[in-house]
Amino acid sequence: MNYRKSYATILFAGLDTNDGVAFFERLTRCGYHCLRVGSLAELRANLGTEAIDILLLNLYMPDGHAADFLKEMRTRSDLPAIVLSDSPDPGEEILCLEAGSDDFCTLRPDDTILLARVRALLRRAQAQIRRVAERNTLGQVEMKDSLQAAVYRGNSLELTPTEYRVLRALGDNLGVPVSRDELVRIVWDSTYLLEHRTVDIHVRNLRQKLSEHGCGLVVASVRGVGYKLSSPTDRS
Repeated sequence: MNYRKSYATILFAGLDTNDGVAFFERLTRCGYHCLRVGSLAELRANLGTEAIDILLLNLYMPDGHAADFLKEMRTRSDLPAIVLSDSPDPGEEILCLEAGSDDFCTLRPDDTILLARVRALLRRAQAQIRRVAERNTLGQVEMKDSLQAAVYRGNSLELTPTEYRVLRALGDNLGVPVSRDELVRIVWDSTYLLEHRTVDIHVRNLRQKLSEHGCGLVVASVRGVGYKLSSPTDRS
C-alpha cells in the first residue's frame, strides 16, 4: 500500500456540513482519492469492497454513534480512523479513543491542523505496514506464520514446525546474537527445561536446509552466546 498523496484513499463517513465538504474538497485538491458515505450501513458495505487507507468518521451518524461503530470495527480491522466533531467534547473524545479511534478532532473552517493530523496518521500507518512486510520476509525468504512455512522463490524450505520457530526467533533479531536460553524461552516456552544440545541439533538441521536451498540466509555460531542469523543484505 502506497501512501503518496496521489494514491491514498480517504473515506468520509457523514461530514456533510460546510466545513466537512470544504475539507473533502481540499484533500481532493491535494491529490488524495476521497470517497463519501452517508450512513454506517453504507460505511460497512464500503469497507468490505473498497481499499481504504484512512477513515474520517463523523461523531454522530444518522444510524448510530461513532464509538459504537469503532468497537465493532476494531474486532476485525485496524484501519486508521479519526473521529470528527463540530465542537470540542472531552467526554466524547475519551469515549471514541477508548473505542479504537486513532485521533479525535474538531472540524473548523481552518483545516490546516486537521490536514497535518491526517498526513501524520497516514505516515504512521505506512511505517506499521512496512514493519509487518519486513517481518514477513527474511532476505528473499517469505515467512508464513499461519502455515509455519518458509518459502524461497516459490519453493518450501520444508522446515519442521520447530525449525520454523527457530528461524522466526533468529529472524526477529536479524544480525543480533540470540542465546540458547533465549531460543528455549521463545521456541519451547520459558517454563520448558531443555538441554542446549537439543537447540544445537535443531539449528544444525535448519542450517543444512537453508544451505541446500541456497536462499542466502546464514546461521552463524557466536562463541559464548548462541546464534545469529544474517541475510545477503546484512553481509553486503
